[in-house]
Order: sequence, then structure tokens, then C-alpha cells
Amino acid sequence: MLLRLFGRPRSGWGGSDPEGEGVGTSPLRSFRLKVRLFGWVLLAILFVLWSGPWRVSEEEGQEVPIPMEEPAANGRQIRAGNRVKLLREDDFHFNLPALGQVIVQHGVAEIRSASGSFLILEEPVFQTGESWSLGAQDYYGTLAPWAGMRRRARTMDAMDVLPTILLDPGHGGVDSGAVVAGQEEKRLCLDLAEWTGYWLEQMGFSVSWTRREDRYVSLGERARMANRMKAGLFVSLHCNAVDSSQPRGVEVYIRSLSSSRGVSDDVAGREVTAGWEILERLGYGLSPNIRGVRRGNFQVLREAEVPAVLVEYGFLSHPGDRAALMDPCYRTRAGAATALAIRDWALRFQ
Repeated sequence: MLLRLFGRPRSGWGGSDPEGEGVGTSPLRSFRLKVRLFGWVLLAILFVLWSGPWRVSEEEGQEVPIPMEEPAANGRQIRAGNRVKLLREDDFHFNLPALGQVIVQHGVAEIRSASGSFLILEEPVFQTGESWSLGAQDYYGTLAPWAGMRRRARTMDAMDVLPTILLDPGHGGVDSGAVVAGQEEKRLCLDLAEWTGYWLEQMGFSVSWTRREDRYVSLGERARMANRMKAGLFVSLHCNAVDSSQPRGVEVYIRSLSSSRGVSDDVAGREVTAGWEILERLGYGLSPNIRGVRRGNFQVLREAEVPAVLVEYGFLSHPGDRAALMDPCYRTRAGAATALAIRDWALRFQ
């Protein structure tokens, strides 16, 4: 039956007259012709859908070649709506030389460095032949800023003005934050911020704090302080905790995509670069597990009009992380690592 419907007719499009009196166009044969045409059109539509730009690459662990080195010179990009298509050219290098590879798993992309740090992109990555399509915010707010990350000032002395850094120890006062085995998040965060500020001041940065004692400061006021002083970078310091004792490690949050639309590309770029730098530094022998740079809809990030990041230095709910956070030497080293990351971040934009 299928062969008769979709196969080629025995003689002519309408079939032949069995009595030899010419080509007929009986209702049955006309119906078969229409069904046959409809079938071919349907197959063509299915093929386009299968091979079109909306097909997600689903190969597990596939390395995605996203161009990042001098896109204007080595490749072309086309923006259509809220997506950016990256078109390959003959001598184009598809890698992130300073950071590592982009890994796609079921359309979700992660940028991974050699040290194991990674950042999760917010929107799926699509492949069509030699071109790749990704979200405009991921490109302009996340990937594009990294194209210039290797451009640094020669020394700290060459910098005309050092940005003011606002450190925000999480919680405080009546808000203890997470409390596990008698350890209060608010006290650990305050010590981490003090050490971070100490090392930053030794480097010549101007540093302010949202609090330097055990007192309550609302989330809205913390963001307003950053906006009033036009801080070069707002860093909120926290410790994580969950019901399970399994998760551990450090992670850094930047503002969600929805709140990123309210800030300039420059602010978004400085923010994602700061998050990456801090995560990389904390991963250098300081934490046994790197959980990545992620986007979060936290109030202190959402309402900040300046570059802002939120750092989770470990899980109080994990015995190993808790023991480290309780160690004053660990907090000193974590503060130094954060300060060095902020220094590297500042040098990239000079």
C-alpha cells in the first residue's frame, strides 16, 4: 500500500488507461497523486527540522568550538534577536586558549579550565554545519569579556586609579546565617572579609565594608551602599550549608540573566571576569572541589548597579569544609587568595 502511495507510478503521473485509450485521471489516481506529493513535502519538512539551527548537539561531553580569539579578525558573528551565530572560517581556532574548552552536554554548555574551574552558560548551544549559535547574553556578557582577559597592565604601579572594593560579610546581628556544630556563618564571613580587606589594603586598594562587627544590615542596604559609593567591585562573602553532608567546595555567583539586562555590558563583563578570577584563585590548592561560577537571583546582586559577586567559601554541612573554615590559617589563605584574584581582575581592565 505504501509503495503504491509513495512510489513512482507505472506510467505517467496519472497512470495509464488499462484499455490503451490514453492517460486517465480517475478520482483514485488523483487521490494517490495528492497523497504522494503530500508525503514528499512532509519528508522535506522533517529533514529541515532535523538539520536546522534549532537542533541541539546531544553528544555527551562534546567539545564545542566557540571562537574567542579576536572574533573580528578570524571569524564573523551575526546577531539575530537574542542569539549570536558564530561562523567558522578556514583558519579559525576554536578554543579558549587561556581558559580551556567549552563542553556541551545535552545542549547545556560549561566552560572548563585546565585547573578544573568552570562556568555554566545559561542558554543552550546549537550547531548548524560549521556555525554555532548561543545566547546573546552568554556571548556578550560571559564569553566576549574573556577575549580580552589576557590584556593586563604591566604592574600595579602603572595603574592610575585603583578601584574601590566593597566587602560584604554575609548575615550579622540577629541573622546568624547557617549554624552547624556551633559554627555561625556570620562570624566566619566577618573574619574572611577582614583578611581579604587586609591583603587588599597592603596592595594599595581602597577598601570598605558593609559591616565590621556583629550587627545586622539589610540586604537592600548592602546593595545601596555599593551603589552610593560607586564601588569598583562588590564582593559578598558567605559559607554554604545544605541538609546533606555530601556537597562540598567553593562556588561563585554572579547576577541572574534577568537582572543582567538592567546593567551595562561593561558591568556584566567585569562581573563575570571577577567571578572567574576568584574561583580560579580559590581552586589553587585551597579547596578540594570547585563547583563553578553560576548565576543566581540574590538580592544583593540583583539590586547592585556595580559589578557584584557572591562567594561561597565552602559547606559548613560538610565535615571537611567545616574543619577548614574553622581553621584561622585557612581563612587567612582564603582572604589572600580572594585579594590576589581581585588584583588580577583589576589589572585586566587597565
